[in-house]
Amino acid sequence: MNETEERAAAKELSESLGFRLIDDDDWMFDENGERVSACGTHWLLLSGHDDARLDKLIRYGQWRRATEIIIKQLWHRCVALATEKAKHNATHREIQRKLSVAASGVIIGSLAVPLLLEALHLVNTH
Repeated sequence: MNETEERAAAKELSESLGFRLIDDDDWMFDENGERVSACGTHWLLLSGHDDARLDKLIRYGQWRRATEIIIKQLWHRCVALATEKAKHNATHREIQRKLSVAASGVIIGSLAVPLLLEALHLVNTH
């Protein structure tokens, strides 16, 4: 499972679940207005859905440690499952595409066979 697939799965999950873990790409502003990484002090983002102003960052230690561990482990397992599901769906689509091409070949072939047989019959009679 590569990083791009994991990020896509995590993005899709966060949109449907309304929360996600903080990662290295998340930034916030400190008391001086300087942009700093959010992953040093926060671990979870509760989504404000369509309004980013309603997003809520959860600090380390704000919730019980056991709760943090359970949520993190469940998140990682959900991302892994979503990534596998996406791979499975892509494989399924590829198989469907190949079957469609094969079916098209069979249909075209079935239309062409009578013409070929007729042409061969004409060649053999001459």
